[in-house]
Amino acid sequence: MRASFFACLLLCSTQVFASERYNYESALDLFQQQEYGAAFIHLRHVLHDDPNNLPATLLLGSIMYQQARFFEAIYLFEEALSGGADINLVFSELLTSYQIAQQSDAILRLKGYSSLNSANRFDLLIAEVQVHLKHKDFTAAQQALEEAKRLRAPNDIAVINSETRLSIAKRKYDLAAELIAKSLAADAARAESWRLQGDVLRLQQALPDALEAYHTAYELAPDDPINMRSLSAAYIATGQVSQARKLLDQMADLGLQDPYLRFSRIFLTTISNDSTTAQAGLQTLQAELAALPISYFEQKPEQLYMRAASAYLLGNAEQALRDYEIYLQLVPDDLEALLVASEIHRNTRERTQTLRFLEQHQALVALSPQLLALQAQLALELERLEFAEKLILNARVRFPDFEPLLLLDSRIQQRLYGAEYAASMLQQPEVEQSARVVLRLALLAIEQQNFAQAKQLATQLVELEPTANNLHLMAGISLKSGDLATAEAVLNQIFEDEPKHFLAQLAQANIYLQTGQWALAEETLVDLLARQPRHMQVTTLLASAEFQLGKPQQAEKRLTELLNRQYYRPSLELLVQYYISVNQLDAALAIIQRALRQEFMEPQLLLLQARVYAMNNDFERARRTLGLIANQPSLTADIRFQLAQSYLIVNDTDLAATSLQALVQEYPEELLYRLEYVQLLLNTSDLAEANKQLERLMAMYPSEPNTYLLNAEFQRIQGNMAESVTFFNKSIALDPFFQRAWAGFYEISREPIYRDAFSNKATEYLSMHTDFHWLRRLLAEHSMNHQLYADAQVHYIELLANQVFSDDAMLLNNLAITLLEQDASAALVHATEAVRLTPNHAKRLTTLARALINTNQHEGALSRLRQAYSLDSSSDEVLYLTAVCLTHLNRPQEAKSLLNQLIARNGSIHYTEKATRLLSTL
Repeated sequence: MRASFFACLLLCSTQVFASERYNYESALDLFQQQEYGAAFIHLRHVLHDDPNNLPATLLLGSIMYQQARFFEAIYLFEEALSGGADINLVFSELLTSYQIAQQSDAILRLKGYSSLNSANRFDLLIAEVQVHLKHKDFTAAQQALEEAKRLRAPNDIAVINSETRLSIAKRKYDLAAELIAKSLAADAARAESWRLQGDVLRLQQALPDALEAYHTAYELAPDDPINMRSLSAAYIATGQVSQARKLLDQMADLGLQDPYLRFSRIFLTTISNDSTTAQAGLQTLQAELAALPISYFEQKPEQLYMRAASAYLLGNAEQALRDYEIYLQLVPDDLEALLVASEIHRNTRERTQTLRFLEQHQALVALSPQLLALQAQLALELERLEFAEKLILNARVRFPDFEPLLLLDSRIQQRLYGAEYAASMLQQPEVEQSARVVLRLALLAIEQQNFAQAKQLATQLVELEPTANNLHLMAGISLKSGDLATAEAVLNQIFEDEPKHFLAQLAQANIYLQTGQWALAEETLVDLLARQPRHMQVTTLLASAEFQLGKPQQAEKRLTELLNRQYYRPSLELLVQYYISVNQLDAALAIIQRALRQEFMEPQLLLLQARVYAMNNDFERARRTLGLIANQPSLTADIRFQLAQSYLIVNDTDLAATSLQALVQEYPEELLYRLEYVQLLLNTSDLAEANKQLERLMAMYPSEPNTYLLNAEFQRIQGNMAESVTFFNKSIALDPFFQRAWAGFYEISREPIYRDAFSNKATEYLSMHTDFHWLRRLLAEHSMNHQLYADAQVHYIELLANQVFSDDAMLLNNLAITLLEQDASAALVHATEAVRLTPNHAKRLTTLARALINTNQHEGALSRLRQAYSLDSSSDEVLYLTAVCLTHLNRPQEAKSLLNQLIARNGSIHYTEKATRLLSTL
């Protein structure tokens, strides 16, 4: 065996020194000059002649050690010792080699050498402390440390560092930090001390500082594989892949191929998207470790950790979790292992099971802010709000500077006490306004419908971190607030750098949907779905666009396939709305009840079910369903509010009023509840109480647009139209984009006396807000109501030029009407598109027929009119225009029959007179 090893070893060199004498003395001289290659050649010849030459074997082992070929050095040193060599000659190099090769048992075997001198015995005791700590034998470690102290002074750096290791193992991190500071003060050039400093900082969650300490250790001793290992692990943890890879490759070149090193290299290959190479490496590692019995891992638990990790990366989560749970029994205080196991547990188990798993390891969980956050998060998701609050308060006491705990605390307080209170927590002077805190505040502002503050916070967030995702948030807030111009401007800013930014394109699709550009929305969403075929939100939005584009079967199929694959509430709600719209109430009930099996007794779903029952005139079941909600404990104020609104659906206005009144009393500052209560009072003609509530509203919220809106409706109900207009104007003055106020004013302006008042006010605001397309559209409809076709035409053309509402069939139809007498060919283009978008709409078919008549296409017009008649046989206009077409097509008898039918109806005076005149010409 020994001869074959030497033969293999000696073949490694190809250098030839024929002119020199090959002997031990020459080799020793070259070794001292650090000419290791030349010394090797001399020793090759010496050992070839005498394989049992102890001095040559020892010297060759030292060369292997200097060249970082530690396993070969170990073999040579052990061969020399078996031949009777003095242990003290090789002790330091052999001990270091054992440590680098992680051969703990071999280190303990060195205790059998009674001839060790005092210095070497001390070093062995220090190494023994590390071995015992690895096996969690604190008693043996303490005994070895005490024995080492008897050989050296207590303030010896090696002793201090061993005490540091013992403190770390016992989780006394503050004491460990004090000890290592003492060690570094005594000798700041000792790599081991800096490495321990890194260990302490890492365990205290100060990873950037730990990385700096590890880097200092590496700079002081760059050839020490232990320093390489520590620094590479820190690089991996901080995402510095290329630096970590260099160190791991360097360690591999030293012949270190233990499972940790191999796993780390595979891990880096995985995150570098070289999946084929990574998969092969993982499978090889897993195959080697899978056959080993658990008893083997009792001595080498770190290899069980690698088996678990490789199983997880190979997609075998169950095997990984089993291995991690066994590993945690062997090494119960490995926090990193618990973090990984908890993540697997979270992804593969019910939340209650994961919560129990964490409770089983509570002592270790208490040391990790990440695990404490996970524990509180799970409690929050399980609606155990008081328990979650207790957990988070204890966690924040332990880790006051861990920002995720602060943000989670805000979420819990939001659920318990509302968004306003949660926001106040984050606005305390001692809370640093970091990007994550500002993001959370922006989301809370959105929940409170305070879009102005949300936009301000989003601007601050972009200044802190000008990332595409933060710009996307700003666009989303602008979108929610109705500021489409800002949203589009921000999205364009994102597209300049990332034309295919997924979330930005999704927001753009939302803008298209909001502005009625259904075809553009569909085009964008189809592209996004091709990139992420299982994206549930994209699928749902695409279905909504398809419904608008007259593709209901396609949309229904898309939503059904999604829900069969995975439960997704927005898809379910959209499909329910579709079934309601086409009066397929049984189908709507079926999928709601299916959803309730997923979310048992979920209030929102029950509210939806009650609505469908009511639409099906099954008011008894609807009331029973609402009763199931009302009897649930701890209903949120929002659910109670929706419940009050649902009582109106089942015509139970008394319960609705009682519920809203209770909400107003409990939450006197909540504007929404007070507004809805007043609206109900107006709807039920309880004008005396409505007037009282309006006076309170005016006193409490003198600058709230809704206050004036409700006053306007109050005056309208009492017949005071002039005062109503005054209040509508005040509401609009406070919020120029308040659509309900504009809509109320628009309804009153149907009366000719208020026609110009609305036109003038809308024109005034459009001159200041040219991108307020919704108002321009309303003004166009107002002009159509009063047959101001020229004015309407200008606004419609302006909207199309801005590419808004371009897929709106009603707009295109109305524009065609305004052009019929002025430009029949242009009218034909718009009318044709309107019919394409809504092919079974009688009035739009009629407009198209008129355009065809005006362009002398009477055959085509007649075909469209026949289709319109099949949809609406009561239309006098359709009968008259059909007679006109038949006249032009020289079919007078058919025309006369229709005209007589129209006159006999005694319907519209306008068309009766026109029919009479035409009949007289035939």
